[in-house]
Amino acid sequence: MPLLPRILLLASLCFLPLHAEPPAAPAPQTTAPAAEHPFLEWNGPPQWSKLTVEQAKIDLDHAMSQYRERVRQLENVTDPTYENTFGELANIDENLERLCLRLEVLSSLCNETGQRDAVTGITTTIQQGLDDVLINEKIWKILKKADACEWAKHLTPEQNRYKEQIMDFFRKNGGDLSPEGKKRLVAINQELLALSSRFASNALDSANSWKIVIKDRSRLAGLPYSTVRYLQSRAQEQGFGDEEHPQWLVTAQDGSAYSILAQGDDPKLREEIWRSLQTIGRGKHDNAPLISGILQLRHEKARLLGYANYAEMAADDRMVGTASHAAEFLQTIHDSIMPAYRQEMATLRRLKREHTGNAETLLDPWDVAYYGHQLYETQADDQKGKLDSYLRADHVIQGMFDIFSGLYGLTITERPTACIASGSGKTAPEGTVEVWDPAVRYYEIRDTASGEHIGSFYMDMNPRDNKRDGIWMQTIESGSPPRAGHPRIPRLAAICSYTGIGTKTRPTTMSPEDIQALFHEFGHTLHHCLSEVGIRDLSGTNTVLDFVEFPSQINENWVWEREALNRFAKQRTTGRPLPDKLYRSMLASQNFLRANSIMNQCAIAHFDLEVHMNYEKYKDMPPERIEREILAGYCPETTEHAPIPLYDQTHLFVDNYGAGYYAYLWGEMLTTDAFSKFKEKGILNPEVGAEFRRCILSKGNSKPAIELYRDFMGRDPKPDAFIRKLSAPGEPSKP
Repeated sequence: MPLLPRILLLASLCFLPLHAEPPAAPAPQTTAPAAEHPFLEWNGPPQWSKLTVEQAKIDLDHAMSQYRERVRQLENVTDPTYENTFGELANIDENLERLCLRLEVLSSLCNETGQRDAVTGITTTIQQGLDDVLINEKIWKILKKADACEWAKHLTPEQNRYKEQIMDFFRKNGGDLSPEGKKRLVAINQELLALSSRFASNALDSANSWKIVIKDRSRLAGLPYSTVRYLQSRAQEQGFGDEEHPQWLVTAQDGSAYSILAQGDDPKLREEIWRSLQTIGRGKHDNAPLISGILQLRHEKARLLGYANYAEMAADDRMVGTASHAAEFLQTIHDSIMPAYRQEMATLRRLKREHTGNAETLLDPWDVAYYGHQLYETQADDQKGKLDSYLRADHVIQGMFDIFSGLYGLTITERPTACIASGSGKTAPEGTVEVWDPAVRYYEIRDTASGEHIGSFYMDMNPRDNKRDGIWMQTIESGSPPRAGHPRIPRLAAICSYTGIGTKTRPTTMSPEDIQALFHEFGHTLHHCLSEVGIRDLSGTNTVLDFVEFPSQINENWVWEREALNRFAKQRTTGRPLPDKLYRSMLASQNFLRANSIMNQCAIAHFDLEVHMNYEKYKDMPPERIEREILAGYCPETTEHAPIPLYDQTHLFVDNYGAGYYAYLWGEMLTTDAFSKFKEKGILNPEVGAEFRRCILSKGNSKPAIELYRDFMGRDPKPDAFIRKLSAPGEPSKP
């Protein structure tokens, strides 16, 4: 039952920042024929013009009615079989999931005014429906009876894995609790959902309202002219100043505050902005009491379910095994990166002393980004501008397809699309696929050997007003492989970004960092679409938190390999490959101030684990004091403590990464280790690619993550390669 974490995700999507208020949407369709439920249908790609919030409410009623009827039938099972117990649970919430997946698209890619309250109401209704099953004593007794049957000893490996997962899932959600305990657990879940939703809302509203108005142009010294003009136009839009008496508006939402921290020459302005940014999620939109409440409820939930703390509960089914093992891993990474981190900071400190003429000066927290940027500009010369001409977005996308099609035996083909106005009643012309925006593209994935259509994906890569920021992969249809008497249902996903790739006739260029992010999300897409697991809850990316990033992070490696780079890094007019000098510059930029980046991840992950492992120690402290106690001396080298972004940290307090932030570094360790096999046998070797597809991409969560890894590598993961990569001595790499 993968819907529980998805409910929290949907709740958070209601509050994700959009870059402007969207224009008024066409009048929604408020009624539908009884047999027409477009959120729930699957006979090909969705008809997006029919998917409105009002329609979602209609289809939710229908899906909940179906769900409750199936719950009633499950309650009345007297002669349990796999099909009428575990098999039924595998599909019982299928339509609710389908509705949630499509609603996520509306929330993140085509947001409408007033959508927040509607989506919150829908998620609350679904959460209550799921709780009805999780605390249902009749169903739990039937499942325990089924688990004890003789047939339960002779299931297929996939069915047995699912049976074990379901039994564990019910236990962790209160199956063995007393009636009073179950009642309290439901209350905790509902309170956590409410607090997380409020946290996300506060973080967004606080960031949106944060602003600094500058009235003296000289304070913006160091910023590019285009940035200064942008800040002036933003100020005029908001009623600050005019052409004759200009003012400049700095906000957190558009990133201009961070631009000044990196490029602004005025140290007093940088300090003012740095200190003011610490107030996001405080004051009027105070998340401090919500953090305390979330931590308390998580700890209570863990203790109620028999765990020592929330971190141990979270790690119980993860690849890392235990919270203490995760903590040991983080400490190893921290200790390994510390020499390189100190050396990077010493370089920045030396640069500040040269810049100020003060041999005794130290780095302030608001200096790090600034002198890092100065160092980059000093060393980069003019390579970046030259590099742009080799990284056209259309070449990058086609090159990415070529690389992974060859590795995994795939054929990727673009299909024509059509965008239909919402509520118009029209349908897409024959031979086209309907999309939610004219710039969205659509591709089919086929297995080259068999010609079978196994999955499809959209690419929504350009910015617009009603779309959230960031880059991510979004599941749209879970699909399934061929089953007895049933054909394959192709899986469906979307790759979404705000970076922009232009149009087919006027493509833009991409930075190496944007390309790396695209390859990462394409890894998630392949993990989803290439799954051959028949049980929905075990397929694709429905795997444990500290393994789910591995199949996507490994994709990033191909961006930096010369043999792969030659597939897409071509001069835009001549088609010549990237020169060696530019290639070396690109490689160096990958590692620029890398120790600082790793140390920041370590700090967040260390705080996350420590506060969840030792809640009793910190329960009476306000969050800012907890953060200072845990991270005192963890990231030294500045004049005062630089706190992690705690009060808008949705990863820890809204998303599913509580007590799991270490997973990013854990995934990078797995990636560095596993990519060594590609390096050894050829990064474009189709035999190694076929093995990775068979052992990892096709298996989802059908086996424990450690077993999947062993199947591919022939051994347990080794951190040696990652640690060597982290602890390489030397000054910041020259970009």
